[in-house]
Amino acid sequence: MPKWWVFQYFPSAYEKDLQRFWPKERLFNELAGRDFTVEARMEYKMKEEKVADLIHYAQNKDISSLNLVDEHEYRQGLERMEHALKKDPAIKVVNELAEIFFLAKKK
Repeated sequence: MPKWWVFQYFPSAYEKDLQRFWPKERLFNELAGRDFTVEARMEYKMKEEKVADLIHYAQNKDISSLNLVDEHEYRQGLERMEHALKKDPAIKVVNELAEIFFLAKKK
């Protein structure tokens, strides 16, 4: 989800998430390789969202990715969001979100 709003304001979170989360193919193959019948389903959304509706997640660090960026980058990202809102309280960002659901049944 390279266009996820978190990555737009806190860029190093993207690289950190690439390191900590397995790609969907690996998840599928790891389960299948352990004698599971695997079914995967993905839901994808891309939409504009108001930065004003997202900033509280950043301020509270409610998203695990935000806890992985260093404090300096965190402050910079938060300041970018706050500055954008001061310039235009209705500003929106294109937000990309994907959820993958795996169903694994032992053979």
